[in-house]
Formats: sequence, C-alpha cells, structure tokens
Amino acid sequence: MENIFSIGKKIKRIRMLRDVSRTQLAEYLHLSESAVGKIERGESCIDYERLKSIGKFLNCPLNFFDEDNLFYDENNGNNSLLTTHNSNLTIVNDKLIEVLQKIADQLSVLIEKIK
Repeated sequence: MENIFSIGKKIKRIRMLRDVSRTQLAEYLHLSESAVGKIERGESCIDYERLKSIGKFLNCPLNFFDEDNLFYDENNGNNSLLTTHNSNLTIVNDKLIEVLQKIADQLSVLIEKIK
C-alpha cells in the first residue's frame, strides 16, 4: 500500500474524473467535507474499510490505490487510462467522446458559415 499522501491524491483524482463533488463523497462516507479534504491532502489516515467504501462509490478497484499508475487493467496487466475493474467505458472515454462531439459540431457550424 502506498503512503497516505499518494492515496489521497489518487482519491481526489478519481473523484474528479468521475465528476463527484467532495460534498457527495463526504455524504456517502458520513464524514465532513473537511475530513474528506484532509484525506485527499494526505493529512489524515484512512482505514481499509473506508478505502473500500470509496472504491465502491467511485466505481474504482482497490488495486488502483496500490499501483503507481492512474488505472490498472486487471484483464491484461497493462496500465491504461481507458479501463476499469468492470471493463466498461470509463468517464475518461465518455468525456473524450463528448469533447470530440463538440468539436465536430463546431466544425459543422463553421463549414455552414463558409458555404
């Protein structure tokens, strides 16, 4: 298990990728927002059961907190931003698709203006 600072940074990173507010996570964990902030900054220790709860809420495998990389693909052993424990598309893919769609829409508008 990594040190509490690294774990806290990973909790914050996955929380933000999942578009979950600190308030939402705090409510789920029955903690104050400031307590979650202390965990994310590595100022407060976190026990295994609470870490499991965070993983469940954020749909994140526990080995995420053991690895040096952002995500670990259990299916093929490769580190990847595009896989999760359940092999569904992640929020990273969803956000990328959303951004690409917006770009395509803007290009369509520009092409229409040029015509």
